[in-house]
Amino acid sequence: MSLVHKLKKWTGFRRFLMMCLLLAVTLTEGAGEAQAASVSDFTDVRSGAWYYEAVKFVTDRGLFNGTSATTFQPNGTMTRGMFVTVLGRYAGIDPSGWCAGTVTGSGVNVRSGPGTSYGTLGTLSKNAYVTLTGESGNWYRIQFGSGNGYVSKDYLTPKYHRFSDVDYGAYYAGYVIWGYETGIVNGVTDTRFQPGSDVTREQICKLLAGYAACERIELTDSGESVAFTDAGSISSWAKTGVDTMQRAGIVMGEVDGAGYRFRPKSSATRAEAAIIFQRFATTGRPSWNYGQGQTGAEDPGPAPDPQPQPSLPTASTDQDITPASFADGTVAVRADVVRVGILVNTKYYTNAVSEVRLENLSGGTFQYGTYGSDRRFQYAGDLNAGTLSITTDGSTFTVRDGGG
Repeated sequence: MSLVHKLKKWTGFRRFLMMCLLLAVTLTEGAGEAQAASVSDFTDVRSGAWYYEAVKFVTDRGLFNGTSATTFQPNGTMTRGMFVTVLGRYAGIDPSGWCAGTVTGSGVNVRSGPGTSYGTLGTLSKNAYVTLTGESGNWYRIQFGSGNGYVSKDYLTPKYHRFSDVDYGAYYAGYVIWGYETGIVNGVTDTRFQPGSDVTREQICKLLAGYAACERIELTDSGESVAFTDAGSISSWAKTGVDTMQRAGIVMGEVDGAGYRFRPKSSATRAEAAIIFQRFATTGRPSWNYGQGQTGAEDPGPAPDPQPQPSLPTASTDQDITPASFADGTVAVRADVVRVGILVNTKYYTNAVSEVRLENLSGGTFQYGTYGSDRRFQYAGDLNAGTLSITTDGSTFTVRDGGG
């Protein structure tokens, strides 16, 4: 699985390991189902529309694509698969890294089609790590060389959990698996995600609140909760998320004469979802002007001033490094300098990898030191070792060289 790493996009990759040790490099955004268009290309998004700036915001950043090269369909609804895809794009994850499998046999044939009657393209060794791109009967389609090949399901095991209704070839597959593995996304059952079902307003709140908690994003809290007239219809599992998003000024309801109605089970239009994402992606609480929006739609209010998206600072000495590959806890990087940082995520520690080995195949030494608050590396000394083992018991990290 070939991955291009960019140090400036660290946020999504740190969720990938969910563990105590993280490389200080990250993945670039993966491609979605199509290239995003510019808002000026959409014939159904007129300048001056209450959602125009939000549509421009999400398309400029590649979060949303159009439904075609010339349409956005602002009044169309978003599916669960679409919304999780947008969230994953915002997180900067590489979806192909989550559609992965491990070869369980030795010398496993890669076929040109889904069956033994097809020609052999090559073989894979046991424990090889591959990217899954689809399924056909009892065969997985995988990335192989510059194209695709097929491997029998008898000799390939998916690395991560997947839902039975999420096909590896779907544009949203990697994003859904990422969301599930990081605890942000739940299925409608243990085995079904229903990616084609419309995402509801309460589901959006649950997803955004879960992502904010996972990334430790501090949202503005107004300290004021709105008593929605239909609060009794909000699912118990969504109440905290709805309250969090409402207090942060990211969602509100529509005026219904007696107060504000939230419509928790209603589908969100693409325009509404764009506005909600714009608010979420900017810091500070917008000023609302309730009751002045479009009939039947959430009042957009004035668009918030654009602010930088949450991210870790990048030290001036950081470098882009490519290529790199991730396989079963092993990262092979062809670069002169690779800096490794340690981060403890207590929420996901139960899923952590307990040991990580660093091996310098070039025969050079390891430098060690500390990082300042600006993420600048402060050199302390050298270790003349070809391999280092880093383990943790949850509170202490132990580094050992090859001699123990």
